[in-house]
Amino acid sequence: ARGGQKAKKRKHDISGVGSFALQSEHALDSQLFNRFMVQLLQRKKEDLYRSKGVLCFEGEGDAKYIFQGVHEQIQFEQSNTKWVEGEPRVSK
Repeated sequence: ARGGQKAKKRKHDISGVGSFALQSEHALDSQLFNRFMVQLLQRKKEDLYRSKGVLCFEGEGDAKYIFQGVHEQIQFEQSNTKWVEGEPRVSK
């Protein structure tokens, strides 16, 4: 702030902002998940502010996958950690 004046706090209008979560205790089909994400991004990329998840795919053994993104910029990669024996393999 200049000259001893306090800076005004910015207020954001979040009245139209919401969130939702998807969760599955079953291993996901990677092709179906990819198709879902492509369609979601095609239809709603402007409405998606933030996305993130931990995924378990069929046929991938102990490999754990993570994704995160802002709008249509999605990063998807294999995690440095694997699913541990006894750990619930929940995609969320």
